[in-house]
Amino acid sequence: MNLKLTKSPVIPCLNLGATALTAAGKLYCSVKQTLNYIEKGRAIMADTRLRLEDIFDPNYYRQQNPDLAGLSDQQALQHFRLYGLQGGRRFSQFFDLAFFEANNPTLASGINSIALQNFFDIGLPAGVEFSPNFDLNYYRSANPDLASLDNNQLFKQFLTSGLNEGRNFNPLIDINYYRAANPDLAGLSNRDLFTHFISAGIGEGRPSLPLFDFDFYVQNNGDLFADNSFLRDPESIDGAFITSQEIINHFLSNGLNERRKFSPFFDVNTYLNSNPDLLAAGLTGRQAYDHFRTTGVNEGRRFSQYFDTNYYLGNNPDLRAAGLTPGQAFNHFVNFGINEGRRPSVLFDPIYYVTNNPDVAATQPSFAKAFADFQTSFEVTPGSPDPGPGLPRSSSLWFDPVSIASLLIPSPGEEEQPLNDWLRNATKWQNIPVGGTLTYSFVTTASAPLYEGPESGVREVTPEVKNNVRNIMRTLSQYIPINFVEVPDRPPNVGRIRIMFSNGPAGLSLDGNVYAYVAELPSDAPGTGRAGDIHLNPDRSLVDFNAGPGSFAYTVLLHEIGHALGLKHPFQGLYQLPPGKDNNTNTVMTYNIFAPNYNGSYNITPMAYDIRALQYLYGTANYNQGDTVYTFDINNFIGPNQRDGRNSFKQTIWDSGGTDTLNFAALPAIQGGYYFNMNEGGQNTTQFALNGSTYSIPNPNSTTSNPLPDIPVLTDSFGTTIAFGTLIENLFGSQGDDEIIGNNLPNIIAGGAGNDSITGGPGADILVGGDGSDVFIFALGDGSKNPATTNVINDFQPGVDKIGLSLGLPSSSIAITQGTDANAANTLIWVPSTGEYLAILRNVPASSVSFADLIPV
Repeated sequence: MNLKLTKSPVIPCLNLGATALTAAGKLYCSVKQTLNYIEKGRAIMADTRLRLEDIFDPNYYRQQNPDLAGLSDQQALQHFRLYGLQGGRRFSQFFDLAFFEANNPTLASGINSIALQNFFDIGLPAGVEFSPNFDLNYYRSANPDLASLDNNQLFKQFLTSGLNEGRNFNPLIDINYYRAANPDLAGLSNRDLFTHFISAGIGEGRPSLPLFDFDFYVQNNGDLFADNSFLRDPESIDGAFITSQEIINHFLSNGLNERRKFSPFFDVNTYLNSNPDLLAAGLTGRQAYDHFRTTGVNEGRRFSQYFDTNYYLGNNPDLRAAGLTPGQAFNHFVNFGINEGRRPSVLFDPIYYVTNNPDVAATQPSFAKAFADFQTSFEVTPGSPDPGPGLPRSSSLWFDPVSIASLLIPSPGEEEQPLNDWLRNATKWQNIPVGGTLTYSFVTTASAPLYEGPESGVREVTPEVKNNVRNIMRTLSQYIPINFVEVPDRPPNVGRIRIMFSNGPAGLSLDGNVYAYVAELPSDAPGTGRAGDIHLNPDRSLVDFNAGPGSFAYTVLLHEIGHALGLKHPFQGLYQLPPGKDNNTNTVMTYNIFAPNYNGSYNITPMAYDIRALQYLYGTANYNQGDTVYTFDINNFIGPNQRDGRNSFKQTIWDSGGTDTLNFAALPAIQGGYYFNMNEGGQNTTQFALNGSTYSIPNPNSTTSNPLPDIPVLTDSFGTTIAFGTLIENLFGSQGDDEIIGNNLPNIIAGGAGNDSITGGPGADILVGGDGSDVFIFALGDGSKNPATTNVINDFQPGVDKIGLSLGLPSSSIAITQGTDANAANTLIWVPSTGEYLAILRNVPASSVSFADLIPV
C-alpha cells in the first residue's frame, strides 16, 4: 500500500564530485564515487548517525515472516543480517529499502547492504524519502519542539518515543483522531493502530483525519466519480474498478493541488483566498493544506465558509473559559462540538438544519453528517447528481437562501440562474480579502471636471453629507470584515467608491424622483472606473442629504451604499422577498418608504436582511465579541421624535460572540408596554409600534381593465432588531409592562417592575418576574426530563403570578409536586405523561401552589 505524499529532491550525482553514468535515461554514480561520498558523510555525521539496531523492529519482522515467529529479538536481528537483508525481507513499518532505492537512484547500488549503508550515511542526513508511511519533513513541521534535532536524531526520536506519544508523522493519519473516531480500536497501541490503518482501515474507509472525508470527496467531485455514494465495495465505473485506496491516492496525488473539496471542515480555496499572504506566496493546494495543519489553524486564520473559529469560541463560554487556542477550538468542534449540536458559524446551525428540513430529519443523521450534507447540497459541483429538490436548504435563521438571493445582484447575463448558482455568482467587489480595504473618496471642486461619466453638474458634497457617509462606512465595518478607508480624490488616484452631487439622468428611480443612484455595479474588470460611484441629488427641497441619522435622506444614503456593495432591490429579479417582508423593518433596499401611506420611521443602520446579505458576500466581522451589555433609554430606543411610543428610528444590533445582555431597565413605563424578542431577527419595540405602521403593495388581482386599490400591509413603526447570527443570552426588562420572548439558549430573564409576560423558550432559563403580576409561559419542549437542567423561576408568588400553558397544553396534564433532595424546598411543575419538567419554583412549597395558578395562554 503506497501512501507516498511528496517526492523529496534526489541528491544530484554532481555532488559526488565525479562523472555520472547514464543508464535507462537516469543518472547513477559508480560504487567508488558513492563510497567516497559515504566516507565524507561518515566524517560529518559520525556523532548522530544511526545503525541497523536503531531502526530494526523485531516484532514487525516476525509478523512479516511467520516462519521466524519463534526467534528472539536478538536472533531476529541476526537472521536479518545474515539472510533477510539480501533476501529483501521487510523489517520496519517506517523504513522500506525498496522504496528508498526507487526514489533515490543515486544511492541505489544494487547491493542491499550498500544501499542500506547509503541510507544511514547519506540519505537520512539529507532528508530523502525512505518510506511511504513516514514523512520526515512533515514530522519536523508538525512537531516544532523537535526542530533543533538533525534528521538522524529526529527519526530516532520518532522510533523510540514519538510514535508512542501519538505525534503526527504522516499527513494522512492522526493516530489520536483515528483512535477516537474508531472506538472498536481504542485498546490498540499507536503502532498497532497504524498497522490496522494501512492494512485494513484505509480500505474500509475508516476516518483517519478530521480533514479528509471519503464520502465528501466522492460526493463533491462529480466529474471524478459517476455515482453519488461512497464506494467501500469496488463497483464498476466506466468499465473500471475503483476502491477507497484509489480515492485517497487521487486526493494525495491530484486532488489537493487541484483544490478539490475533501472535507466539510476545511476548504483549500477559502483558506488561500482569505489569506492573501499565502496566495501571494504561491502556495499549492498541498502546501496550503500542510500550512493549515501545522501553522494556520493556531493562527486563527479563516479556512472555511462554514466554520468560524472566533464565532465558535465567542458563543461557547465554557470553551473560552477553558482558554482554548484556535487550534484546540477547531479540534473540539471536529471531535465533540459538532455532535453536541454546537453552532460553528452564522451560516450553519445543526439543530435548526435537522429540525427544519424534514427530508434530512427522516434519515436521522448525526449532526456531523448533517453538516456535510448541507455543504454537499449547497456546493453542487457540475456533473454531480442532484442530491435533492429545492436546494440549497435553509441551514439556520441566518441562512435563508431566497431572502439572501432577493438582495443579491446576479452576475451579468445570468439573470435566470438556479438559486445556488445565483448565490455563488453574485456581483460584488471580488478582490477584497477578509480584513482587506475598500477605499472611498468625495469628488472635489478640483476633480469634478475630470469625472468621466455622462452626468452634468458634478460637484462636491457638503461637510454634513461627508460625515453621514463616514458614519455609515464605520457602521458597515462592524458587520463585514472590510476596512473602509477614505482617500483623497485626486485623479487618477481616487477611491473605489466616489460620492458626489450631480444632475444625473432622469428615469433611474421607480417613483419618478431621482433621489440618488449608483453609476455602475461593483466590478474589478478593467474599464469600470465608475463602478460603485454614488450620485446624489443636490435639490434639498426634494431630499436633504445634510439631515442626520433617522431622516429619510439618511436611509437613502444607506440604500445607495448598499447598491455600491452589491445589493439590489428586493422586489426585482428572479428571487424576491414576499411583499409582506419587503419593508424597511427588514431592509434599507426596499421602496416601501416611498409609499404614500407609509407612516413609520426611517433607518439609522442597515437592517437584519441587509447585514445578512452583505455578510454572505464578504464574511462576518468580529464585533463586540466579548460579554456586552446593550443599555437602552429613551434617546437610543424610543428616540427624540417619538409620538406616544409610535415613532422613532429603526436599527439593528450585530454581535459576534460573548455572553450578551439587553438592558431595558432605564425605559419608563408607557401606555401599552413593550415587546422584547431575544431571537435572531427578533424585534424590540413598543406594543403600539409593533405592526403599528402601514405601507401599500399593488393588488395582485388588479388588471388594466379592472384596477383594484393597493393593499395595505403592516410593519413596525420603529424598533431595534437582533441581527441573524447574533446570540443574546440575558435580558432585563423595563419599568413598565413587558412581553418578553426568550430564545433557545440558557437565558437569564428579569422582567423588572410591571406586569410582565415571559416566555423563556427551550433551554434551561433562570426567570425573575420582579414586582407586579407576571405570567411565565411554557409549552411542551421548553423543559427537560432532568430537573437539574430545566427552567427555574426565582420569585414566583402563588396567587399573584401565573404559569401560562401555551400551544394547547391542558392543565389536566400538569402535576404540581414537592421536590426532593436538591429541590426539597422547591415546587416542580411537570408533565407525568412525558416526564418533562417545565419549571422549578424556587423556595415555594407545593402546598401553596394550586391549579388556579395555571392559565391557558
